[in-house]
Parts: sequence; C-alpha cells; structure tokens
Amino acid sequence: MAYDEENTKLITEKYDEVDHMHNQLILRLSSFRSKPANEKAAEYLMQGAGRRLNILTKCLHNIFKIFPIEKTDLLPRDDLTDLDINLHAFIVNISGISDNLAWVFVYDNDLFGSPKEGKYR
Repeated sequence: MAYDEENTKLITEKYDEVDHMHNQLILRLSSFRSKPANEKAAEYLMQGAGRRLNILTKCLHNIFKIFPIEKTDLLPRDDLTDLDINLHAFIVNISGISDNLAWVFVYDNDLFGSPKEGKYR
C-alpha cells in the first residue's frame, strides 16, 4: 500500500516521536510509583504497565524496520511472519496495559476489602 506524501510525512513525524513519548510515559509511571500505598499496585504499575510500554516501543521499531512506510513491494514470507508476530505482540500488550492499570486501581483503592466489610474478594 502506498501512502500519499502528506500521510507519509505525518506517519513519519509521529514515528519519530515514539522514543520521546515512551520516555515521557515511563517518567510518569515512575512518578506514580511512590504514590500507591499498596505493594501489589506498585508492582502492577512498574512490572506490568512499565514492562509492556517497553514491549510496545520495541514492537513499533520492529514493525517500521521490517516494513518501512515507503515500502510498496511485497514482503518475503519470513519478514511477513516477523511483522505478524510484532503486530500481534503490540495488540496483546495494548490490552495488557489496560488490565495492569485496572489492577493498580483495584489494589491502590483496596477494592478487595475484607470479608467483614462485605466487599468481594
């Protein structure tokens, strides 16, 4: 698929911002790290969401390396498989980050509670 010049420029500009956005997100996660009072919340934040951010960034770099924006010819079978693997990992980790952040919220707000309080476990 060939993109017009305007879209090629836009995609390239956004791709060039990936490392900066990654670094900013990691810094923001790190600043929240000191806030969760719950040890499990901090774990889901850094070992879950933080790790997944690293994977997402690596996947994007791999995708653009395997299939650069200006490429118009078909990929060899091995490259296509590598592209599929990275796209799959990207989608799975997008979903996983949402899950990790939901667990941060649950643990940080003690939503499990105790049986005496009548909250669910």
